[in-house]
Amino acid sequence: MAFVLSPQPPIAEWLEDFDSFAKRSPGFFAGRPVVVDISHMPASRPDLVHMVTELRRRHIIIMGLDGRTPGELGADARGLPPILTGGKEIAGLANLADAVEEVKVKDKAASAPAAASEPAGAPTPDAVTEAALAAVEKAIDEPEGETLIIDEPVRSGQSIVHLNGDVTVIGSVASGSEVIAAGSIHVYGALRGRAIAGSKGNRKARIFAQALHAELVAINGLYKTAEDLERACIGRAVHAWLDGDALKMAALNGKG
Repeated sequence: MAFVLSPQPPIAEWLEDFDSFAKRSPGFFAGRPVVVDISHMPASRPDLVHMVTELRRRHIIIMGLDGRTPGELGADARGLPPILTGGKEIAGLANLADAVEEVKVKDKAASAPAAASEPAGAPTPDAVTEAALAAVEKAIDEPEGETLIIDEPVRSGQSIVHLNGDVTVIGSVASGSEVIAAGSIHVYGALRGRAIAGSKGNRKARIFAQALHAELVAINGLYKTAEDLERACIGRAVHAWLDGDALKMAALNGKG
């Protein structure tokens, strides 16, 4: 299950409410993917980058952004989590002020810090943010239409971004990492992280994986999380594609 957060300006006050809730419910977001609804946020890069950075500093796993179309942000979307549309129902946590009041009356037995729930050696949110921004800036300067070949596994915390073609990974994509491509994504290994193809509106993009265990699979904004993956496809070689407004997938060695 993914949760949705709906930041509202002024962001400093919203973050205070968020911190108050997180302090009274330690570990609530540990390991849980979050979709951030930016419909109430200004569609400007500085405001959005600031909001995303502040959430990542609080160890929030941002699966993607919702509430605006990729066309609304244009170039301002560079370095931000992917814009998601459609997908499954997500649990809302929009009014943090009400949530704070609710947890005040609950027992404070769960007092373990959220950090205890994090895996040892996990990359810091700042490191992930910097890696993603650096990868995006590098991708912008790459020749159009070329295939980016990664001839080694993608480690946890890494962000591979290629905005001008396909991405081929000769190895596995670890949990906590992401591969973003304007075209298709080919993974010759286990896909355990996030694969986001067709990031610039290519509805013909596909995703191929030798063994599917993904946290997130997305094509042109339509996505499925780990909970949505078809059982028949988990652990098998699969390919995913768009059929109208539906994201479909089938095993490569089955009837599909």
